[in-house]
Amino acid sequence: MKTDKKTKFTPRRLARELVLHGLYSLEFSNNQTVTEVIADIKNLNFGNISQELDEELENLIERNDTNFQKKAMTYFEQLFIKVFNNKRELEDELKKRAKNWKMDRITLMDKLIIIIGLCELKYFDSVPPLAVMNEAIEISKKFSSPKSGKFINGVLNSYYADSSQTAENIS
Repeated sequence: MKTDKKTKFTPRRLARELVLHGLYSLEFSNNQTVTEVIADIKNLNFGNISQELDEELENLIERNDTNFQKKAMTYFEQLFIKVFNNKRELEDELKKRAKNWKMDRITLMDKLIIIIGLCELKYFDSVPPLAVMNEAIEISKKFSSPKSGKFINGVLNSYYADSSQTAENIS
């Protein structure tokens, strides 16, 4: 997918970051529903998880790039709903892949980024696996710690390697 030069985001990158924001919001909201989170994000009505992201969104609005926004919001909604509906299974997969890690030692941001990546690897065949892994690493650079990328890549790569071998064995 071609990158929009003014925003340095692709629609899918923006969608992934919005999914991260939505999941993060749900973690701390006692009474906000999934429908409300989706509506808030689709209306670009959310807090300041990242000043840089908010500035980029404002630039999209100012430029009135409706095609970019439509693609991003469509993918956001598909991915967000798929993650939400399969979160327990994706968390179990994370636990399986992070055998030597206690779950409470993994930051919330890293968990959410990994869950999003696992969801894409498992359910979105049209997205190249290497793109999913690279995007997760890039998003971790922006929203998590400097060392998160290696950990996130290790977990996603482990899942991908196992799922690729399983697919080859079935063929």
